[in-house]
Amino acid sequence: MTKVPQQGSTGGTPYLSDKQFLYTKYLTKNEIFDLVAKCDGHIFGERNKNATNDYYKIVPFYQYVLRNVRKGIKNDALTNKCIEYALFLKTNISYLLTLPPLIIVNGGFCDGSHRLSAIHLLSEFYDPDNFRWNSFKLKVDFYEER
Repeated sequence: MTKVPQQGSTGGTPYLSDKQFLYTKYLTKNEIFDLVAKCDGHIFGERNKNATNDYYKIVPFYQYVLRNVRKGIKNDALTNKCIEYALFLKTNISYLLTLPPLIIVNGGFCDGSHRLSAIHLLSEFYDPDNFRWNSFKLKVDFYEER
C-alpha cells in the first residue's frame, strides 16, 4: 500500500473557528488563481499595509516551487514536500477525489497551497501532456470573517 504524504514542517492548519462557512464550489487550478487575484490582500511574504484583506491574492508557493524544480534545487523543504505530493498524485489518481478542500476566506487564499502547487507541478513539469491536471476541479470551501 502506498503511503499518503503527511503534512510537513512547511504546512499549517487554518484557524476557522471565527469564520462563517458560506458554500463549496469545485474549481480548476486556473479558476482558483484567477479568483484570488481579485482579492485586495497580501502576497505571501510581503505584507501590504494598504490591503483590505488578511488573506492572499496570489496562491503562495506555486511559482516558487515550479522554478525550483526546473532549476534542480533539491535542498528546499517546501519544494520537496510539493514534489512528494505531486509524485504521489500522479501514481494515485483516485486520491484526488479525497483531497481536503482548499480554503478561501473573504476572497483570498487561506489554505491548500501545497496541494495546489503539486497539481501545478504536474501540469507544468511532471505530466504536462495529461489534460487532467488543468481540468480537474478541486473542492474549495468559501468562508467570511464574522
